[in-house]
Amino acid sequence: MSVAAPPALRTVALVGNPNCGKSTLFNRLTGLRQRVANYAGVTVERRVGLAETADGAALRVIDLPGIRSLAPRSPDERIAVDVLLGRRADTPAPDAAVVVINALHPEVGLYLLLEVRDLGLPVVACVNIADEAEKAGVSIDYAALARETGVPAVRTVAPAGEGIATLAAEAAAACGLGRRAPARLPEPLHGMCERLRASWPGSPGDAEIVDALIEGPDADGVPGEARESLRAELAAGANGGLRDAVVGARHRQVEAIVGRAVRRSKIDPVRDASRRLDHLFTHPVYGIAIFLGVMTTVFLAMFWLAAWPMEWIESGIAALQGLVRGEGELGRLLADGVLGGVGAVVVFLPQIVILFLFLGILEDTGYMARAVVLLDRPMSAVGLSGRGFVPLLGSMACAVPGVMGARVIPDRRERLATIFVAPLMTCSARLPVYALLIGTVILAAPWVQALVLAGLYVLGAVSAMGVAWVLGRARRGPGRTHFIVELPPYRRPTLRSTGIQLWHRVRAFLVRAGTVILGIMILLWFLSNYPRENGAPPPLEKSIAGRAGKLVEPALEPLGHDWKTGIGLLTAFLSAREVYVGTMGSVYGVEGAEDDSAPLREKMKAERNPVTGAPRWTLASGISLMVFFVYAMLCSSTVVTVGRESGSWRWALLQLGGLMALAWVASFAAYRIALAAGGGA
Repeated sequence: MSVAAPPALRTVALVGNPNCGKSTLFNRLTGLRQRVANYAGVTVERRVGLAETADGAALRVIDLPGIRSLAPRSPDERIAVDVLLGRRADTPAPDAAVVVINALHPEVGLYLLLEVRDLGLPVVACVNIADEAEKAGVSIDYAALARETGVPAVRTVAPAGEGIATLAAEAAAACGLGRRAPARLPEPLHGMCERLRASWPGSPGDAEIVDALIEGPDADGVPGEARESLRAELAAGANGGLRDAVVGARHRQVEAIVGRAVRRSKIDPVRDASRRLDHLFTHPVYGIAIFLGVMTTVFLAMFWLAAWPMEWIESGIAALQGLVRGEGELGRLLADGVLGGVGAVVVFLPQIVILFLFLGILEDTGYMARAVVLLDRPMSAVGLSGRGFVPLLGSMACAVPGVMGARVIPDRRERLATIFVAPLMTCSARLPVYALLIGTVILAAPWVQALVLAGLYVLGAVSAMGVAWVLGRARRGPGRTHFIVELPPYRRPTLRSTGIQLWHRVRAFLVRAGTVILGIMILLWFLSNYPRENGAPPPLEKSIAGRAGKLVEPALEPLGHDWKTGIGLLTAFLSAREVYVGTMGSVYGVEGAEDDSAPLREKMKAERNPVTGAPRWTLASGISLMVFFVYAMLCSSTVVTVGRESGSWRWALLQLGGLMALAWVASFAAYRIALAAGGGA
């Protein structure tokens, strides 16, 4: 008996404007059945997940980067358009598209909906954030909307899960419709193109100029495949009037649809309350004070709430070390190399969880978008446009995607300046280092430790603005591009959405600890135990790792540090900044403290200078190293990324050398000032 083959997996593209709730909707559709990767050839994030309908049908859902129209202006927007057109070999061509429309501002989403529909792709209109729109006095007739657009219209409230099952069913039904022929330009534009061809029969212009007109900002509003027919008209001498006519016709279509399907009441108490909050949160004085207060509260929670879980993890790791440690090489490798190194990083997991939890809540409530607007003003003062804030904000998670995010900046000089200062923003990889050093040398109340951590974040951001100002003065004719951001409505965060985002971030941290850091720690253990002396491990100072640390010790002595710190800085540069903590855990484990079960912080506090007998780790040396980490470009991945994104390895090496020199000077000054203030004891 023959067995029927399983039905082919249908693909649905999720597309929409920025801040329309698309990510929350994607999380609701797919839950934890999703994976994150990059598109081939470019580092633009691609999220793919599986959704199920009520009758058990499976759908592959692709979350595309946010776009405003089918005229791409950046690499991520171009990828979204290419996926919709089926031009990406690494991504299956979608069988249907779900266009997400913000119910509070349906006009913007409807423009994109009509463009995608006219590609010939089956479309479902997802009107999201419907509950907030209704509270704001926006009433949508979904039957009329479906009738006017010719596509199904589904009301959804993604955070609450309302309409998700209906949306999945409509998307599955749309997948079976098949593509249609692309729509012709609406009349009288089609006839206008014919007349342009007859009126200007001259020879075509330069092909690159035509491509720029078609694919650049001047082509905004040209629907999909209709660009091919317009290419001839533009090459024959058509002027900007054609573009204006295309966009104008599309906007008139949108206005007609809104007039028949959308009603707004005159009373809008929700919007009035939002305006009052926006005035407060984006105020140049009060807004900055609130922002600093919010971030300080987050850091205080990190130190206060994470104290007990960190103690439990430290006790658990110490117990495991006692179980596996023995006389054999394998036992010492597991205890000192693996558990001592990786465990020293994992112990800061509670602080990582708390930080990402609070940042996720601030993002879901809509506050982070207000912070973007607030910080646009100081960025403009140093010669960076508001476009640069998005890459810099991304650099606070990791400098690599932050550097890549600078692609959205059209001006090359401004883009290079943003790339140059992106590593100065405090990334999450620095957090374990700061937490270790603050816990070692700042012996004060948690609120003082929180203020120190907040100060390090502020120091990095202020320094980035200062370096950007210097670069701005050095370049001729700095450009100023306009920055437009749509403020999302204030929302109550949901446990599901915040939890999914938190899980993905924490998982990325644990995966890195279990792969990159684990490998480095095993390698470091071998480098710390060889070459052998009479069949026994050598003193750490005479090992391969110790000799490498000795090479950089002369540069570190004026900063209050020795060869052990040199080993940590070398491994951090070759892999990731947080590896410094694991290296110190492995180094102090290999060296063999009197109490091997003591946490790394206690071992560092107990260490003495063999010459003077004074404590090795003092307030001055701790501050010196923290300042060094603020400025130093201790990440080889970032160097490689800068070289690729800037198109110049000379620029990457200039950045590496410049920031390392700045780090040394700032660290030296901080060390001397702290010594003079009595921080050397």
